[in-house]
Amino acid sequence: MLRKRVPVLPHGLFNSLETVGADGEKLLEYVSWLSDRCQQVESAYRPRFHVDIYGAVGRLFGSPYDRSEVIDYFRELERAAAPYHLQVEEPMDEGSRSAQIRAMQELRDGLADEQVTVDLVADEWCDSRADVEAFADADAVDLVQVKPPDMGSLLESGRAIRQCAGTDTRVYLGGSCNETTRSAQACTHLGLATDVDQILAKPGMGFDEGFAVVTNEMRRTLARHRCDWSAPRHECPTDANLEPATLTTAVVTETHRRALPR
Repeated sequence: MLRKRVPVLPHGLFNSLETVGADGEKLLEYVSWLSDRCQQVESAYRPRFHVDIYGAVGRLFGSPYDRSEVIDYFRELERAAAPYHLQVEEPMDEGSRSAQIRAMQELRDGLADEQVTVDLVADEWCDSRADVEAFADADAVDLVQVKPPDMGSLLESGRAIRQCAGTDTRVYLGGSCNETTRSAQACTHLGLATDVDQILAKPGMGFDEGFAVVTNEMRRTLARHRCDWSAPRHECPTDANLEPATLTTAVVTETHRRALPR
């Protein structure tokens, strides 16, 4: 992953208190190790770190989430990740959409007040277009994860992404490791057309296969888009001209944008 300069490093599996640590120390150790490793491999490489902790902050600390004990832990995570930016997915699970939004707002406001620059990512209780709209309108998180399998279709996923337009909420086009190569390719086109902030490398629980599927589809699409079809032999840019770092934020065509109903 590091040698391929992945823009957003996939998260580790922190789905229990055992993996996070009784006091959150194992998560801190992992983030610190990841930061050290990135600097050892290539000092000029500046990925974002993304960790999904499956509600661990809620189980470790409980509410209220803007108190100093919680904010101090996030400050430790920020320092462990430095000089890289950190985003934390699903810090708590409050059992309903409204409660989740309130808790995320509380934590985000507390982090902002103390100038802790860790981003928060919504996952659970953000399963439909209405859910995405509610999180974005409440300004409760920095990113929402839009999952096409949960949304029900690519069209509905595109509509959900549109709900974040004009807000400060960015979009992570995610999904499931159980998807197919074809669904991953289709989602890649949706992500390019709607200019999402990041796209999940899928399918599979590994890395190389999903990354190759999504990156190759982006390269192929952008190469075709940049071709001069009126020139002899369809003069197209070579793969070397398509830098991977630009692929996650590229826009394909205005036609794709207009194809998604508001």
